[in-house]
Amino acid sequence: MDSTPSRAYIQVSAPDSFTVYVNGIKVGNIEKPSTTAFDIMDVGSYLSAGKNVIAVRVERKTFPGKARLLSNLRWEDNTGLHQDLFSNDQWRVVRREERQNGGALPWYERAFDDSNWPQALQLKGSDTAVVHPAHPWISPELFQALPRGMWISSGHTTTGGDSFHRQFDLGSLGSGDIRSAWLGVASTAPYTLTINGAHGPTIGPGNQYMDTYDIGSFLFSGSNTIEINTSNFGDSGRLAVAGMISTHRELLDLSSNEDWRIRGHGEEHDLVTVLGKLESYPYIEEKTGRAFLAPTIRPAEIWLPGGLLLRHFVAAIPWIVGAFLITLLILVSRLSRASTISSEVVALSILPLKLASLVLCALYLLPFDTRISEAQIFNVPAVLVVATLTYALFHFIMTESEHGHH
Repeated sequence: MDSTPSRAYIQVSAPDSFTVYVNGIKVGNIEKPSTTAFDIMDVGSYLSAGKNVIAVRVERKTFPGKARLLSNLRWEDNTGLHQDLFSNDQWRVVRREERQNGGALPWYERAFDDSNWPQALQLKGSDTAVVHPAHPWISPELFQALPRGMWISSGHTTTGGDSFHRQFDLGSLGSGDIRSAWLGVASTAPYTLTINGAHGPTIGPGNQYMDTYDIGSFLFSGSNTIEINTSNFGDSGRLAVAGMISTHRELLDLSSNEDWRIRGHGEEHDLVTVLGKLESYPYIEEKTGRAFLAPTIRPAEIWLPGGLLLRHFVAAIPWIVGAFLITLLILVSRLSRASTISSEVVALSILPLKLASLVLCALYLLPFDTRISEAQIFNVPAVLVVATLTYALFHFIMTESEHGHH
């Protein structure tokens, strides 16, 4: 590279397990048995002017056949242009990990000599197919927009923690109106993220990273509230938030600035204290001495099974009521015409309920595959439990009705 990039990210896909190193530093690994693993990683802080090395260890743990890799490194140079480095036959590959200098220099270090490694084979046709990402909501545009926001603080020393919050209005939203909704948080103290009353887990401090969440499932029409509760900040505590919500009508930027509010020890404070841009407080890694001018994006997930389970159960109520009314209407119609009910009549009467249950399950299951998040997976048991209980109830009613007529 001619100069140190201002930002960079790498997209990697391989079946079904891989580990990525940049200049000898492990930047991420992912394993998805029986699928093609895919991830996007922020690597801007690991690259520099001059020689750089990307090394990927790929292991097929459940897939038969040879290892495959598809990757693309994209970075922004000093002129603001985007450059790409795709995986091709210029890459080198061996079957086993190697070390040099008496075992002191592993294969993924920048100083490792790979001149005797053979070149990789460039695949063609169907062999190049790649499946869905491990994080479906992550896109390259996310890394172009984040990290962002200002460092903010409460402006006073506390011992019991502070609560930073931001209210915003999304107006009247219909199904599918939210295109994307991202929220990144970097904090020098442990924090808990709360969105519209749904609490996430407590996350440890780390202003080196900006934990980035998909918050689309937690937003409502009308007024919304994001609250970040922090532990003791001390004298030098600070928080940075990057918030971007894209709808069909507008792009809403919720990143930390003077519009955020803070409440601590029951006291209401009008505004937060703005400390400056992200680059104002670079993070210095103790072991290597490297400086992170801005927090590194780290994809994260909000695991809120209770809140999402209740929400999706409420969303399923109209379908349940509709199936109940249709089945009840057909049952009453059958009873009014026949003096006895045969098993065929019972089967026909229960058919609308079965069809409605299948449609309901399909509507929830179609958008997902085996690479869904913990939060999304609670859609499936909610539907299955509701469909099973509803079917059991109607089956009991039909059975009792048949016995009564006989």
